[in-house]
Amino acid sequence: FPYTTLFRSVLVSRDITERKHAEDALRRSETRYRRLFETARDAILILDGDTGRIIDANPFSTELLGYPRAELLGKDLWQIGLFVNREANQTALNNLREHGMVRYDELPLETKTGIRAKAECVGIVYDLDNKKLIHFNMHDITASVLAEEGLRAARDRFRSVVDHVIHGIITIDESGLVESINPAAESLFGYSAAEIVGQNVNRLMPEPYFGEHDTYLTNYLGTGEARIIGTGREVVGLRKDGSTFPMSLAVSTF
Repeated sequence: FPYTTLFRSVLVSRDITERKHAEDALRRSETRYRRLFETARDAILILDGDTGRIIDANPFSTELLGYPRAELLGKDLWQIGLFVNREANQTALNNLREHGMVRYDELPLETKTGIRAKAECVGIVYDLDNKKLIHFNMHDITASVLAEEGLRAARDRFRSVVDHVIHGIITIDESGLVESINPAAESLFGYSAAEIVGQNVNRLMPEPYFGEHDTYLTNYLGTGEARIIGTGREVVGLRKDGSTFPMSLAVSTF
């Protein structure tokens, strides 16, 4: 005999606008982060907070370290030249986990091709989705370190030459204060470096040179003309004991 089947359905609807907005905001945030991560001019490595192994690396990391991204992933930092050995690597990780952040002003590193470099590094521990991660940022300072080392070496060479010449050499600043005096000048004027550095150089001159010197400096500071005293000029020097002596004076700026 015939029968009838009744189908009933219940439609339940709810507003998911807020959820969609949240999802869109999250997507935009992740997109912005990824864009910054990929285009940063600093090397950035993301490490697993538990193992300390690399799980992500931005393009500049590969440029700085010389490894393709695929070779960086899964490695410990010591395996890519950032720390000298496993023990040093583990010490760094322990410090990170204890303090939440570590900073290295000049961390030595070695690239895949053996090039030695130095980087300013900051490591930060943070939580993401209940998982601890380590953000390791590296800024290449090799060029500036080499420049500073070169400048320091040049200064040392200059100091060595100045200290061993037989002529007295005194350097002063724009205000006429003594910045340095070499051993020959100490012997010539009878002052030690500790006694004369920071003093006005005119105390090494009797009148009328004493008063003229300040006039020359005032003119130099006002006009920029470097004719403070002149070069190859015969003047009179004043020793610590009050005695005077003739001397040939040459002045140059640098």
